[in-house]
Amino acid sequence: MAQKPNKKGNARAQKADSVNSAVKFLLAGCLAEAYLLVLRKYFINGKLEQVVQWDGYLQIIVYAGLIIAAAGLALRLVFRKEKSWKQSAGWTLLGAGAFLAVASWLVRNYVYTAITPLCIIVPVVMLLGILWSLYDRECVYSLSVLGVTVLVLWLCRKGLGTVVWNTKVLIAAVLYLAVMAVAGVLFWKAGKADGMLGNVRMLPKGADAMPVYASCVLSLAAVAVGLVSTTAAYYAIWAVCLVIFALAVYYTVRQL
Repeated sequence: MAQKPNKKGNARAQKADSVNSAVKFLLAGCLAEAYLLVLRKYFINGKLEQVVQWDGYLQIIVYAGLIIAAAGLALRLVFRKEKSWKQSAGWTLLGAGAFLAVASWLVRNYVYTAITPLCIIVPVVMLLGILWSLYDRECVYSLSVLGVTVLVLWLCRKGLGTVVWNTKVLIAAVLYLAVMAVAGVLFWKAGKADGMLGNVRMLPKGADAMPVYASCVLSLAAVAVGLVSTTAAYYAIWAVCLVIFALAVYYTVRQL
């Protein structure tokens, strides 16, 4: 008599894999942020001899990062048909090498202009990776959309009406509105087709596309209001942040 599949065992294994992935994202984000803080201390805010030394170090790190990334890509391609630690090692080397090369090159060439955005981008990417590992896909998409919306609203509040940034921020906001409109339509169609958009699966089977669709619609409305007035953009930021908090609490309770 055939044995029934152990659903509890499979669920525990999937949960363990999710936690391991989240821990990896957390560790990678902490290491990346620590590297950026070292650059800030010794290359940007260091003494003259330290700046000169690190200028040479960064050039070497760029080449080393490219070599590490190339090794990771080669490992990934060679063992692409095998599900083993070699694939994970390939992804790790590729990501680590690409980060070292890109971050070091940007900081060496653009200094303050590069280090501050990188110090913000790294924890954001780390948080999104943790969410991707632990939460439902619709939660990740919704929070990502709303998080970018907060950034766009902040740019509208700070840039609109200024001599230097007004036109640039206006163009970026209009483009974002177009992207949100297209994304809303695509997720609406995917929701009606059980997560499929043509031959591409945008959401898992049985997933609820409504939170993602609603996030796109809310983003459209918030950014449109933010373009009218910088004061309205300020209040729209708080409104979107409240929605983000509510969604985070809702999906956290669901995961328990």
